[in-house]
Amino acid sequence: MSIYYPSDCTISNANYLANCCPTKEGARIRHLFLQKTTYAFVDIEDATEWETAIAAGNILIIPNVRGSSDGGNWTTTEGYGDTAEETESFEETITFNDKNFLNNVANYNTLARGSGYYLGFVTATRGYVSSNAATFKPKRPISSDAKQSVTGEIEGKFVQSEMPIPFTYPQAIFDCFRIITP
Repeated sequence: MSIYYPSDCTISNANYLANCCPTKEGARIRHLFLQKTTYAFVDIEDATEWETAIAAGNILIIPNVRGSSDGGNWTTTEGYGDTAEETESFEETITFNDKNFLNNVANYNTLARGSGYYLGFVTATRGYVSSNAATFKPKRPISSDAKQSVTGEIEGKFVQSEMPIPFTYPQAIFDCFRIITP
């Protein structure tokens, strides 16, 4: 009699890239983008592809925001056998302020009721995008300080199987722009 084990469930490790002098990445979420869940990039680092996707309405740019990420959290459940717990999913919450909020309240209301966009955000040189649709909770807090401006405070949240992989984004895409149709 022989015993057959179909898989040992061993996960292979990716090669760790050691760098004694890594380049520092500037923090703060500086810009956001919403990617329709029906659209997939061929090369997310290609500026021409971004321009085409924006013109086609597949990417919505929200430039010049001020935001942060909670860094994400791994959801776990009780494990089986000798494993104490198992990782189920990754959940990340992005909070950002949009100074153009008052001109876009209708758009934010639509986002709050829909689920058709992946959430993308960028730091100094790196971009990140969810692989599952995000949910949005916009609000408009008003300070009692008369010297402050009214801006929107939006929370975007997504849950997926793993953390988003950073990519180098074409920075000129997030410069203030207008789409000109012929």
